[in-house]
Amino acid sequence: MDKVLKNVIKKAVVVTLVLIIYGLIIKEPSIYFGMASGCIISILNFYLLINDTKKYIAISNKVQRIAFAGYLKRYAISGILLFIMIKIGIDYFFGAVLGILLVKFIILFTQFYNIAKERLKMIFNKR
Repeated sequence: MDKVLKNVIKKAVVVTLVLIIYGLIIKEPSIYFGMASGCIISILNFYLLINDTKKYIAISNKVQRIAFAGYLKRYAISGILLFIMIKIGIDYFFGAVLGILLVKFIILFTQFYNIAKERLKMIFNKR
């Protein structure tokens, strides 16, 4: 697996563990159960996306059908989790939604950090 992908998964696991510990400390089950399960599903979906993409590159025929099946599988997993969470409670549902968005947030913030670091490096190297 690529170094960047490992880094994203590693950060997601750390954030998930921090959220679980935080939820246990404040004794809020919607955080340690809802958000943590959403985070785990987010990491799983990201890993499945990586594996599916590698498969698409390896084979060239019937890629569209296989890609749609992988897409459907990832969204079905997320949908099942959200359905279960909405049955448990609305705060669990919102926690799971935030957890599912975890990998996207990590990728976004990592890119913002890298851009800011480059810009600051350019600013301070000009002086």
